[in-house]
Formats: sequence, C-alpha cells, structure tokens
Amino acid sequence: MEITPPGELVNANALLGVGRSVAAIAGPALAGLLVAVSSPAVVIMVDAVSYGASVLALGLLRLPATGRGGGGSLLGELSAGWAEFRGRSWLVATTVQFTVINLVVWGPFLLLGPVLADQRPGGAEAWGAILAAYGAGSVAGGCSRWGAGPGGRLCWPPLPPSGTPCRARSWRCTRRCR
Repeated sequence: MEITPPGELVNANALLGVGRSVAAIAGPALAGLLVAVSSPAVVIMVDAVSYGASVLALGLLRLPATGRGGGGSLLGELSAGWAEFRGRSWLVATTVQFTVINLVVWGPFLLLGPVLADQRPGGAEAWGAILAAYGAGSVAGGCSRWGAGPGGRLCWPPLPPSGTPCRARSWRCTRRCR
C-alpha cells in the first residue's frame, strides 16, 4: 500500500527514522519520570493508551485504492513475496546481517547493559546517558538524510555496528544490483 508519492519516499523514510529516534530518547526518559512519580503499572497503562491512540489514528487514515485485486491465495502471495525478497541479493545480505547483529550484539547489549550499569559507578544515569547519546546520533543521522536523494544503488550491507549504509563513492555498486 503506497501512502507516500514516489518522489517523497526519501523524505518520508527520513521523517519516520527521526520520529523513531526521538521516541527512543523521549520514551525512556518519560517512562523513567513516570515510574519515579507514580508506579510501573501507571507506565504500562500509559503505554497501552498510546497504542490505543495509534490504532485509532490508523483506523481513521484514508488510503487511496491500490488497484490490485486480492484474488490470489495466501500461499501464492507468500511465494511471490519470497521470490521477490530472494531476488534482491542486497536485501538478503542486509537482512542476514541485521539478524546476526540483533542476536549477537544488540540483544545482549540491551539485556546486560542495564544490569552492568547498575553494578558500576554512574548506574542508571550512565545507562540513560548512553541510550540518549544513541538516540541523538540516530536523530542526527535521520536528519542528514532529509531532502537527500538516494545516492546510487546500495549494493553492500550497512556497516556494523552503526547500521550506516556504505554509500561512499568508491563503494558504490558498478554492476547491476537487484
């Protein structure tokens, strides 16, 4: 379903990324503040209400007709989608890379980081500063893409651990990427 005109996809994706990054900074800060002045139950209730507001907003969204018929079977559509995915080697490489990074790096970082921070000087404040710096860097990265063109085909997966796509001119793909 297309809700953004093709010429605005880069800006829409940049806005989406910035929104996520702002939420990554503001969300934990607001949750910590709410826990400090109330209780974890109140924080979970506020989170549930925010999901309800999102559902309501999505329900009110009026999308243009796609012109596609839903005549295919579920398995047929899954098979076609899988073939499209596998036909794009850059997407498969990026998906595998982020799967491994999430499993080996990001998951343990988010699980063990708060525990280790609690056992060291600085504690929760230091951990909060680390996550805020991560979020601020993500906001800056998203803002840097605002209004920028795609800059060529992405044929290499993003660089770990930053997730920054390899778009240096010397690394651009010179062969056809699909």
